Amino acid sequence: MITYRDTKGTDLTPDEVDANFRDLESGKANISVYDPTAKNADAFAMDNMVEGATTKILTDAERAAISDNSAKETNIAHPLVETAVPIGALFTDTVYTPPAITDVISLFLSGSGVDLTTGDTDTIEAPYDFTLNAAFITVTDVPTGSNIVVDFKKNGVAITSTKASIQPNEFNSLTGIAPVFTTTSFVKGDRITHNIFQVGSLDTGRSLKSYLEVTKI
Repeated sequence: MITYRDTKGTDLTPDEVDANFRDLESGKANISVYDPTAKNADAFAMDNMVEGATTKILTDAERAAISDNSAKETNIAHPLVETAVPIGALFTDTVYTPPAITDVISLFLSGSGVDLTTGDTDTIEAPYDFTLNAAFITVTDVPTGSNIVVDFKKNGVAITSTKASIQPNEFNSLTGIAPVFTTTSFVKGDRITHNIFQVGSLDTGRSLKSYLEVTKI
């Protein structure tokens, strides 16, 4: 008696044997159908399979790359997403750098309508850390006879190599001489003082103000 078994070693019934032979006769188990490239090997082994247009086989290296791709997150979990992006979109983490914030600190250096006199003005403290970018001074009543000249001090020490200057019959130093600073870095609490180095020799000038153009740190 002949016993037929399947590939798993299970005995086949006569009906199952007949069905298998019918499949062979009809071409369902033809080599040309199941082994068109003559592999003559296990049809279920991945090494013997061929990729389709959309069905692909991942290699070990590709699987490892996906597994190691921990620097990417979906837009669901990422804390810095500010605009909508497609669900499942991937992007690389970046360090957020806020834009620079500029400000202008304005200071009254003399009383309104009062003739200017030389000497240090009142002192204020820096309200926050900042970099001093530029400065200019203005008056409401112009000087005559000579320039108004103003120095700038940080914690009592002069910080200009060129002092700000308003020319006679002018209202500000923008048309005169701009200050050149030797120190531009300030921290919160630094004392800021102006020194009125010179006033107009005929008309001193009145209502002196200073404008500090800064970038917050």
